[in-house]
Amino acid sequence: MPARKQTRAFTARAVARVALCALVVVASFANPIVAQDDADASDAPPGPARVLVRKRIVEDLVVEGSNVTVAVTLTNAGETEARKVKARDDGFANEDDFELITGKESLSATYATIAPGESVEYSFVVVPKKSGSFPGGAVSVSYLGTSGRETTHGSSNVLGATPVYTTMQKNIFAALKVGKYLTLGACRTIEDWVKYGTIIGSVCGALLLNWVALKVKKGVAAARRKMAVASLERSDRREKSA
Repeated sequence: MPARKQTRAFTARAVARVALCALVVVASFANPIVAQDDADASDAPPGPARVLVRKRIVEDLVVEGSNVTVAVTLTNAGETEARKVKARDDGFANEDDFELITGKESLSATYATIAPGESVEYSFVVVPKKSGSFPGGAVSVSYLGTSGRETTHGSSNVLGATPVYTTMQKNIFAALKVGKYLTLGACRTIEDWVKYGTIIGSVCGALLLNWVALKVKKGVAAARRKMAVASLERSDRREKSA
């Protein structure tokens, strides 16, 4: 029995050694492959530059006759620096609808380079001359995105029709904002004020009618008492004269 146990133990150790040797051999073959893949990845050239353009209006409300700031942000989301970057917005060139406060040169911007992950921003100020709406349009951009001389063209997001409000409408919106806080958020729009105004008006009207009815009822009762007293006084005078 002891001899069999020793034989089994020796066999288990031999199997373990063989398995360990096999793992070492596999690892020795795998490591060069992984190292080669890492070397290939590190030697791969970086990707081209990719400039993303975002256009937005800074103010929450656009009012005729008031300054409106338009901001343009350019971000290089690529792996290579963008060179000779040029951006231009032609959506506000119509002088009949807008007055360009900062001058026509502020509609465009030029950057020598934009590094990967870097963001730059420029802005300009216009004044709408009339109420209504205007199409915001997009900003066009061009740049060298690779080591070569090929120019890449792109554009920003397109601003939809932006409403331009009158000064009276602005005051109404301000009043609605104050009313929202005074009513704890119950009245947020003109429709809400009309609805609650109708309810409150109906209640007040009913209370007023009730007050008028009570006044009329009290007046009629007082008149009747006065007539009754006058009748009694006349009866007393007649009895005394008789």
